[in-house]
Amino acid sequence: VALIEAVHRLLRTTVRAFYDDASVIVVDALLREARCVRDDELAKTIKLSVDQVRRRLSMLAEHRLVANREKKEAGRGGRARFTFRK
Repeated sequence: VALIEAVHRLLRTTVRAFYDDASVIVVDALLREARCVRDDELAKTIKLSVDQVRRRLSMLAEHRLVANREKKEAGRGGRARFTFRK
């Protein structure tokens, strides 16, 4: 548990030092969740547009700070993209 908290603290510090405010908000919201989060649910929670959240998540995933996965959902008629922290 102490290691996970240290990694979260390092991630928060890194994002605050090198990324914009919207990215900081996205990472903070992800770290508060204890599960995978849909990008549209995350956008609703932090009151940013889905496009802004997806752009930030794509950049953070490219920099390997978060990971994305797609999951097929029965009720939604297709795939949904979930985001989770490393």
